[in-house]
Amino acid sequence: MKKAALKIISLMITISIVLSLIPAAYAAVDPIVITITMNKEEVNINEEIVATYSVTGGNNSKYRIIYSWEEKSAGSIIYGDHFLAETSSGSLPYAPTKGEEVRLYMSVEDSDGRSASKFSEWIPVSGTQKVDPIKISVTLNKEEVNINEEIVATYSVTGGNNSKYRIIYSWEEKSAGSIIYGDHFLAETSSGNLPYTPTKGEEVRLYISVEDADGRSASKFSDWIPVNPQEIILNDLPSFIKTGETLQITPSINDGTKDSFTYSSSDNSILTVDENGKVTTAGGTGKAVITIKASKTGLTKNVTIAVIPVDLPELNVTLEGPTYYISMQRAILFTAAATGGIAPYKYTFKLLRDGNEVSSFETEETSASFSGYGINNPGIYTGVVIVEDAAGQTKSEKTSSFLEIGNGSSVLGDVNYDGIVDGRDSIRLMKYLSGENDETTGKPYEINKVRADYNQDGKIDELDLLRLMRRLGGETGLFD
Repeated sequence: MKKAALKIISLMITISIVLSLIPAAYAAVDPIVITITMNKEEVNINEEIVATYSVTGGNNSKYRIIYSWEEKSAGSIIYGDHFLAETSSGSLPYAPTKGEEVRLYMSVEDSDGRSASKFSEWIPVSGTQKVDPIKISVTLNKEEVNINEEIVATYSVTGGNNSKYRIIYSWEEKSAGSIIYGDHFLAETSSGNLPYTPTKGEEVRLYISVEDADGRSASKFSDWIPVNPQEIILNDLPSFIKTGETLQITPSINDGTKDSFTYSSSDNSILTVDENGKVTTAGGTGKAVITIKASKTGLTKNVTIAVIPVDLPELNVTLEGPTYYISMQRAILFTAAATGGIAPYKYTFKLLRDGNEVSSFETEETSASFSGYGINNPGIYTGVVIVEDAAGQTKSEKTSSFLEIGNGSSVLGDVNYDGIVDGRDSIRLMKYLSGENDETTGKPYEINKVRADYNQDGKIDELDLLRLMRRLGGETGLFD
């Protein structure tokens, strides 16, 4: 019995000794707790605010405490530098300079590796200067550019914190639907000019990206600008020359590339061309095609030139068509006749409504009929014909204006603006022509002068009144 008791006492002494040897790290430790209080509920710009903090729990024999002040501006957080606090409690002053709100961030780690972190509440900053958003404007000095020709973008940046901008730009070209991205460059000023010379694309644009000193950013693309491919351009040349005359062809490459050229004629019995581009008539009349080929770039260009006799009669054309009004959806017929020049002739007929083209087509026929979509609105219509002869000479002519009316109910003759033609219109026109004043206003009667010109001769007189009254009387044959 005594032996058993001695064994128990010996075991208890051993356990006590072992427990005394267990490191403090394995003992029960409270979690790290960080408290932060601010001495103000709001602060003015450049005014000091003080955060009082304390750290408890964990292994408090040694803490590693890091803190930073953060400001918020335009929804973005501006992170400050990190500092090391030397004690487990104390005061941390700060004066905000640019944000709209301010807060303290604190991170703690004890000697055993336990950690915790905490943010204070956001504190409003009064008197903060309002910062406008960053705006980028970009204008290009050309609406289109030739390949290997310089284009210049003028840019300016405003808003944000304009004490310092970081501006990056690049030029991009588009070819066959794919974008070819260029190198990025740093612009040194908030405004300036950025030149560029496209080399291969079909379109070109500028991309510009801006970041201010507080981290705000914006970016912008210019519009795509068409890039004209390399081609041969020529000096101004006539479409025809007379027998015995000469002309000089002076070619160049549109992007300024230096090149040499060769020349040939499709018909040496009409025109010949020498190695310097001088074109001479050869006795025959008609058209010949002069081909210009660039030796270095391989580009070609054709130009058609006609030779006409010295005594060729002048080209003339006449055109006939309606001269007063026509009903809605009714076909409008024009007839042209060309004389002089060199046959055959090519005619281009056009229909204009209120001065704007609504339909046109080319034909070798001397007449043209317009109907359907082009004439389904009231308005002042005019017919035009342009004739071109075999020598390339052109001449144009137009008809007198005529008026379309709608849906079989006349608008022509609607003198009083009520949309119908009746006896009230003839009475209004009669009073207007007699110089009577409106009993209501005491002023001369107002009339629709376009619709009152019934015979469309450009003036309003008794002939218009006569034609209107005859129509209202039921006469036909005068208004179709």
